[in-house]
Amino acid sequence: MGGETVIGPAAGSEDGRTRMTAGRPGGLLAIGGTPVVRLAHLADEGCAEVWVKMEAANPTGSYKDRMALAMIEAAEADGRLRPGQLVVEYTGGSTGSSLAFVCAVKGYPLRIVSSDAFADEKIRTMRAFGADVELIPSPDGITPDLIPSMMRRAAEITAQTGAFATDQFNNTDMVDGYRRLGEELIDQLRGPPPISAFCSYVGTAGCFLGVSRALAAALPHVHRVVVEPAESAVLSGGPPGTHHIEGGGIGHRPPQLHPADYDEVVAIPEAQAFQTARQAARAEGIFSGPSTGANLAAAVSIAGRLGPGHRVVTVQVDSGLKYLTGQLYSQAPGTAGHGREVAGDGGASQVEAAARSWDCVSAGVVRRLTASAMVAARGGQGNRGREIRRLTIPCSCCHSSSAVRAASGSSGVRPRHGATPSTKCCHAFCPGIWSQGTSSPTGSGLVNVTW
Repeated sequence: MGGETVIGPAAGSEDGRTRMTAGRPGGLLAIGGTPVVRLAHLADEGCAEVWVKMEAANPTGSYKDRMALAMIEAAEADGRLRPGQLVVEYTGGSTGSSLAFVCAVKGYPLRIVSSDAFADEKIRTMRAFGADVELIPSPDGITPDLIPSMMRRAAEITAQTGAFATDQFNNTDMVDGYRRLGEELIDQLRGPPPISAFCSYVGTAGCFLGVSRALAAALPHVHRVVVEPAESAVLSGGPPGTHHIEGGGIGHRPPQLHPADYDEVVAIPEAQAFQTARQAARAEGIFSGPSTGANLAAAVSIAGRLGPGHRVVTVQVDSGLKYLTGQLYSQAPGTAGHGREVAGDGGASQVEAAARSWDCVSAGVVRRLTASAMVAARGGQGNRGREIRRLTIPCSCCHSSSAVRAASGSSGVRPRHGATPSTKCCHAFCPGIWSQGTSSPTGSGLVNVTW
């Protein structure tokens, strides 16, 4: 399947929906009007089309440029923000980078409350634009208490200084900032086939609300899907937890997001989000972060359910350049997998039993691995594990490489390569083999099964 791209109008161009905004200086005119591309490899031919809005084309490499500009311009227009007044915000990074960019161009000083739980590139970007950044330590990652503590500190600064607080989670202007993104999608993807579903990872939920409302106004039957981390699946009814997919999973329901605003919630494990982001970079040239990986994983899943004749749309949240020093791209190719080593009596039959219900998904192509194929590859029972054979198959959910050993003489599941049992992967999809995934230093997208 060949790739397809639709180029949108520039934010400052004159067309039926977009007009030049008077007095908008410099690089601010480059916000919006981003292209949308169709996945060529990650989605199977038997799936719906999957289209991705390439928001890394915005000036700071993130769709947050849209909401930062909307919050500042709306506050200027109604007098809440005075010339030269200090602006304060709490942020995981991309909102801060975008606000720093907008405030620098417009001449507003900016104080940011963030955390070392977020990508260092984002912190450096804020400072590069002149923002004063205060970091709250959070060595475990994005915990349920982190965002509330950042919000409290930002409120303290605002009270002490008389600053204007953009307060992104409660700011309705940021939702309006994303509405144009949805309108661009309608202009770019007129069909056929129609846009049948939209999914987006939610933090403030501004992008999800703005885009879905614009789409629903033109396409009343569009399926609206919220994406969240499986490790903190609050919207799915689960408990808050710690995770590493930046930009969402805040540990509670975003204030502006209500159950009537969406039709479905999809929870993506962080291991799958990370691996999908890496796959998208190498297979599609869509270079992004973990939140985009979660979006793509959800979109491909939805596309598989809908089938041909439909379009699923999602968003590239930001550029992978923001994540080069973190865990996402710091490992060499082939060193980022997750898996388990299994040992037990009758190991070969254990593997075969798991195979009967195992849908192996790799690069969006669904393959049914049958027990007969396992038996044929094994070449006979041998001597209860003493005759070792090897079969290579796609991993079913983490899309990474792991070794599964089914041998006689011992039982139980044990992690490989010193992995810790805190990393969750595979447990929902491979009940015959895994009870919980762990990290291992492999990552070719294949599972090596030996017995």
